[in-house]
Amino acid sequence: GDVVLPRDKKEMNTQIIGLDPFLSEQYAKETSCPSIKCGFEELVAGDVVLPRCCVIFCSYALHLCESKEELAKLMNVLSQCSSHLVVLSPHGLPHISQDMGWSREWDFKYANVKVHYYQAAGRGTAGSVRVKAHEADRGQTDAAH
Repeated sequence: GDVVLPRDKKEMNTQIIGLDPFLSEQYAKETSCPSIKCGFEELVAGDVVLPRCCVIFCSYALHLCESKEELAKLMNVLSQCSSHLVVLSPHGLPHISQDMGWSREWDFKYANVKVHYYQAAGRGTAGSVRVKAHEADRGQTDAAH
């Protein structure tokens, strides 16, 4: 949830929607943002249709896909919702390949978090995505690409 907590919600000119099969209610309560209670299985099966969005942040979750086939199906579903995907992970897994419909454009590491930015294949140029990582005692780090 912290990946989407803005420092000042007034700065944001967009809506954030959470998605989690276990912590959906907690997320909505803590962020005052809407949340959809579902998991990858429901997305892949088509039981839940996601709205079109600017960027998808997937934080510490994609390694939970049970197989490469499930991951590929999920990546296809996500590419129908957005052209931009940011994956946060402590270990850089899973590996999302171009045959899954996404092209890795850039990555960086902040503290113990690996951040990978992907663009949906065949969607033109990467445009601009700005990621800010804040740390209370050490200032802030920006990565813009």
